[in-house]
Amino acid sequence: MTKEIRVGILFVLAVVVFVVGYQYLKGNKVWKTQNEYFAIFENVEGLNIADPVLIKGIPVGKVSDLKLISGNSRILASFVLEEDIRIPVRSSAILYSVDVLGDKSIRLILGKQKEYVPVGDTISTRIEKELIDELGSKITPVTEQINSLIPTLDSTLTNVNRMFNKKSDNSLPSLIKNVNVVLANLETTTDELNGLLENDNSTFNKSLANMDRITSSIASNSKSIETTLKNLESISTEISDADLSGVISNTNEVMNKFNKLLDSINEGEGSLSEIINDPAMYDNLEQATKNLDRLLLDIRENPGRYVTISLFGGGKEKNKE
Repeated sequence: MTKEIRVGILFVLAVVVFVVGYQYLKGNKVWKTQNEYFAIFENVEGLNIADPVLIKGIPVGKVSDLKLISGNSRILASFVLEEDIRIPVRSSAILYSVDVLGDKSIRLILGKQKEYVPVGDTISTRIEKELIDELGSKITPVTEQINSLIPTLDSTLTNVNRMFNKKSDNSLPSLIKNVNVVLANLETTTDELNGLLENDNSTFNKSLANMDRITSSIASNSKSIETTLKNLESISTEISDADLSGVISNTNEVMNKFNKLLDSINEGEGSLSEIINDPAMYDNLEQATKNLDRLLLDIRENPGRYVTISLFGGGKEKNKE
């Protein structure tokens, strides 16, 4: 083999290695077939050739080419996928920001159709809001809230400065002093309460002992208490079972008769009414009562005037004077 042939072979090998290496660095799989698809965007700033194409976060291809179309108003992005990756109909390619620096990639959102987009066809696209813009939209409300809090914070700092001002009557040192006084008073009160509890400890123990004796007494007399409760229950049952309605009816009947009697007396009917209502009869009755009383008194004092007792049975009764 001549020297020229060896140089030619080495040159060809160098070209092959260069091409394979270049394709490898670009992310192309030299020995594997890939399918090419297209997507049209209004703006692809931040997207570069060889940037990854992802499905659910997994790289399945790469951007192969970017070029202007339609009078330089839109960009046609070409990307290749592995041969076994198929794109269902109604899928979309989303251009999204990878980081806050503006770098972008393409994310494929697969449709649920059973039909697939033909290889070399164009799929629909959408551009997500950049991270910096999204962060800005979230930071803006926070900034507004901070701006609204600044006057309140300023007022709070002013009040704090006034509290630390020695010339102010409501200064912080005086407030701390007052708090210390309150704490000292609280400590004194606590000590006094502890002293009272210690002094009354014996009394408290006696009270507990008495309560214990009372509880023990109740426990020992539980049978008697139970019997008493049963008796009370029996009495309550008898009272509830009694013919209270009949008793009440009889009482009402007696009261009605008594009222009628009082009405007849008030109206002057009967002897009792005459005695009560006639003054003359009342006076005669009173005089007869007095005479009878004097007679009984005289019989008690002078029984011989009215009764004669004979010891031998032969005497005659003495006539009354």
